[in-house]
Amino acid sequence: AAPAAPAPAVTVGSGSGYTSANKMATPAAKKLAKSKGLKWEQIPGSGNFGRVTVDDVLVAAGEAPRAAPAPAPAAGDMSAVFQDPSFLQSVLGSLPGVDPNDPRIQSVLQKQDGDKKEDEDKK
Repeated sequence: AAPAAPAPAVTVGSGSGYTSANKMATPAAKKLAKSKGLKWEQIPGSGNFGRVTVDDVLVAAGEAPRAAPAPAPAAGDMSAVFQDPSFLQSVLGSLPGVDPNDPRIQSVLQKQDGDKKEDEDKK
């Protein structure tokens, strides 16, 4: 009998350049592959070092991969929150040594509230 050929190196799908001679899979991917009657060792992996992920198993089974988590809101999306005087007053009240009732702070909050109302009137 001919000697068994060594296992081919697995290349990462993301093009990172890392390879691994050992086929790997997440425990969840192994369990899912088994439940779908697939051999995880035969599924191309897209994870770190070519590791087989749950999404890889879903694709191999002809199903859509899980939806990616929604991205965090951009900083610009939070501008309305930071311009809310009640929010600012609650934040200022939680800071040690800061008196949210200080006239200087109140004047800034009132100015901001006035600017916000002007912007709303323009709409």
